[in-house]
Amino acid sequence: MDFDIQYVLVAYSDSPWFVTPYSCCAHVVCRKLKISRKPENYLIIGVSATGIEHDGSGSTYGDSSSYCMASTGEVYAAGQLIISYDDVPASSIIQPDLFEQRGLYDKVFTGGDEVVVTLDCSAHTLRLQSPTVDHTISILQQHHNPQQQWVLNVNFWWGDSDDFEVKLT
Repeated sequence: MDFDIQYVLVAYSDSPWFVTPYSCCAHVVCRKLKISRKPENYLIIGVSATGIEHDGSGSTYGDSSSYCMASTGEVYAAGQLIISYDDVPASSIIQPDLFEQRGLYDKVFTGGDEVVVTLDCSAHTLRLQSPTVDHTISILQQHHNPQQQWVLNVNFWWGDSDDFEVKLT
C-alpha cells in the first residue's frame, strides 16, 4: 500500500497556507514543521486528499478528506469536528502545566514550537506531536484506498500571511 505524499508550501494572499506536491512513496511519512512566528490566532495542521479545493475562506479543514488539529486543540476527521477545544483527551496532553498556561489559540502549538506530523498509511492514522500534545487521529475506512494520495496542509485564520511563518525542517 504505497501513497504519494506531496509537500511544497504555497501561501494564498489572505487565505490559509497549503502544502502541495512532490512525490514519495511510503507507508509512513514524517515531517517536522517549525513554527517560527504565529500571532494569537488559529493555526491548523493536517492532511487531505490531493486536488481538493479550499472553501470560501481559503481553508481545507472542512473538506471530507481532511484530518487535522487546530492550535486550540480542536480535531477534525473527514472534515467533521470530532474533538472540541475544551475536550482534548487527557491522554493526549503530554505537558498539562504548559498546556494550561498557554492562551486558547496557542494550547497545542505556538511560535517557537516544532510540530511532528506522521502519516501512517498502514495503520491509517495521522499523529501530531508538539511540546504540549501527542495526539493520533484515525483515518476513516472511506480513505483506506491503497491509491489514496495525501497533501500536508497548514491553514491559518484571522491574520495576514506575513503574521505567520511555518517551515518544513
